[in-house]
Amino acid sequence: MATFPLPTPRTHPNPSEAPRGPAAWTAGRAPGPRLVSASDGAALLDVSPSRFARLARGGCFSPAEFRISPLHIVTWWYPAAELRLFAARESRLLGGPIPEGLRRALSRGEDWRPRRWRTRRTAELVRRTTEPWRRAAVFAAVLEPPLLLRRVPEPRERALLRRLRPALADPPPPGFRQRAFQELLTAAAPDEARWYVRGLELALRDARSRPPASLRLRAGRPPGP
Repeated sequence: MATFPLPTPRTHPNPSEAPRGPAAWTAGRAPGPRLVSASDGAALLDVSPSRFARLARGGCFSPAEFRISPLHIVTWWYPAAELRLFAARESRLLGGPIPEGLRRALSRGEDWRPRRWRTRRTAELVRRTTEPWRRAAVFAAVLEPPLLLRRVPEPRERALLRRLRPALADPPPPGFRQRAFQELLTAAAPDEARWYVRGLELALRDARSRPPASLRLRAGRPPGP
């Protein structure tokens, strides 16, 4: 993966930078910064579409959402403000030879766009809650079921995490392959999964130390906003 600094997502976007683009199914869209497609992002950075694609697959910047077209093509959308910041900070990547480490990663077929999106989406959901069980449910949502079973062997706790599981994205459009959709949502790579397992363990430790909160959730009361 490219180890270049990523801009911090803006938490108070400018209302004038509302998402734009063609009608399509979108994942996790909410009011926020202006988003641009890969082709518009390439124009914004003044690079070729192929170079933009290589930088995106190499993890040089993070997509804010993905959209699935009526033809079931997955497209990635990026905050325009973050691309401009990237161009200012990493202008050396906009021209000339691709760095050797990034070139090798791309030759191995690595694509960091889903991983970068999961990182952004889970961070967004964690920021929205102070309830530790709900934080744990965010981390659990991106783990493969066998791994979650090993890490949370208590059936009642797993049931609670399932009940509190947030929607990472809307359901895919009709006819889109469910397996392909789940691959976008799931941290299957061992190193990525370890990061979410660590977050899950910390959230569970906090949740188990607060019996009143866990009892309210187990009793079926709706969680807070």
